[in-house]
Amino acid sequence: MAWDEPKKWVSVEKFGAIPNDNKDDTAAFQAAIDSGATTVFVPRSGDFTINGSLRIRGKVRRFIGTSGWLNGKGEIIADNGSEPTLIIENFFVTRGSKLKWKNFANRTVVYRSIVNFNLESNSIGNLFIDDVSIADRTRFLNPAQHIWARQLNPEIQTEINVVNRGARLWILGMKTEQSKTKIQTTNGGFTELLGGLIYTNGTKDPTDPLFQIVNAYASFSGVAEAYFPKKNSQPVWLWVEEKRGFQTKRLHRNQIPARMTTNGRVLLLYSSFDKQPH
Repeated sequence: MAWDEPKKWVSVEKFGAIPNDNKDDTAAFQAAIDSGATTVFVPRSGDFTINGSLRIRGKVRRFIGTSGWLNGKGEIIADNGSEPTLIIENFFVTRGSKLKWKNFANRTVVYRSIVNFNLESNSIGNLFIDDVSIADRTRFLNPAQHIWARQLNPEIQTEINVVNRGARLWILGMKTEQSKTKIQTTNGGFTELLGGLIYTNGTKDPTDPLFQIVNAYASFSGVAEAYFPKKNSQPVWLWVEEKRGFQTKRLHRNQIPARMTTNGRVLLLYSSFDKQPH
């Protein structure tokens, strides 16, 4: 997508957003978005707070962070607008922030280069995710949606990292740490993962599968584990758990080929289906 002339970009500071004052900047951000500009940017001048519901809509086609910092307990919603494609990129969300990203836009949305990403998508529009670290959870909830992701980095200890509830999800490259299930595919959804590095650190519940498939379809290839034995560190015990109707099948560590390095295993190819669903 062509870039707008920089002189036409609009800064959220122009509409009253003040960094580092710990006051809610939602209204100022919304005013910038609703100004009619096609590119809205957040300068790297400090930490901005979003405690309300911010909707990216209207004529905006690029919402740029310039590595700007965000925090707060609100939500940033990719909404419908006059532009067929919306790009959201280059943000750093403060660790420990409760800020959430949501996608309700029935158009193409791109999320790129975001640290501490946390997304819930319930849209029929195409979704692209490129180079994000996931510090909370990611949920794909619409069976009509197609998602293309490159370089996901989910590192969550308390709950399932990525949930695909019926959508079509394709991932090129995933790096992850910590415990808990990394990808759960349910409700007739389809997930394909090409390449991954599982750095296993921390303690694990041996009944938590790395990948879980429930009445759905999935394929995983070239997923390698790195494990360094030390106190409070455990390898992946259960790699895949697949449930279909009343039948459950599990793929355990001792069934996975060993790697020559890093004490790990490597999942060369796992396919849960005879052919890719339409």
